[in-house]
Amino acid sequence: MTPGIDVVVVDYRTPDDLAGFIGSFEEVRDEVDAVLHVALVDPLDEAQHRGVVDPSCMNVQVFPTNVGYARACNELGSRGEREVIAFFNADTRLRPGVLAGCRQHLLDNPQVGIVGPRQVDDDCRITHGGIFGTNLHPSFGGRWRARDVGQFSEITETISVSGSAYFIKRECWDVLRSCPLFERVAPDAVGAFLPTQHYYEETYLSFHARYHGWQIHYLGPLAMVHRWHQASPLGEIERRILPTSRAYFRRACDEHGIDHE
Repeated sequence: MTPGIDVVVVDYRTPDDLAGFIGSFEEVRDEVDAVLHVALVDPLDEAQHRGVVDPSCMNVQVFPTNVGYARACNELGSRGEREVIAFFNADTRLRPGVLAGCRQHLLDNPQVGIVGPRQVDDDCRITHGGIFGTNLHPSFGGRWRARDVGQFSEITETISVSGSAYFIKRECWDVLRSCPLFERVAPDAVGAFLPTQHYYEETYLSFHARYHGWQIHYLGPLAMVHRWHQASPLGEIERRILPTSRAYFRRACDEHGIDHE
């Protein structure tokens, strides 16, 4: 296994957001040995992305149909060989210290398989401050959309972290991907995310990791930007897709005997 991070960013028809993410990556990439993998999912016009992505210095894959975030992440994440995989939405922006800090926390804590940083939007409101409670009763603890004044800056064990900026040890990823019970419910998955169309992919992965004995930590001292809901109107995907994804998530949890809401 190679030291460093495989950075995977998934874009769904938002080339301007993708350009912003790549720009933020270029500003911090010297922090740690990192390779960028770009998934272009069902692009309206590939020509729009030609000035954004450079196949000579990053790995780029075009998915001609909307395969969903999880499938794109699974495909690109499983191609790498570095000790940590980091997954990002295109509407996120890295800040100094996030890549190196998240990687180092994973390496320094053998029991920790997954971490996620604090995330804020363009108005400095929290878009991720950790997910607490229990599998049966998950909670954001009043943190969602609160004004960020540095109040959620602790390092805390959680039940999950947000899939918009999700760091996982490759060792953990490989164990979960090869779990026979996971293979039974997701026989075509090439990675460890539950291959829903949208939603519950990282929730399942987090619950599955904890079932296998890994811890998940929210890293509040490390902050980055998640502009939130740039690829689809608020509410649209929830109405169309969430019920099907929730049913798949529950079935996958039941296969393991994992508690869920």
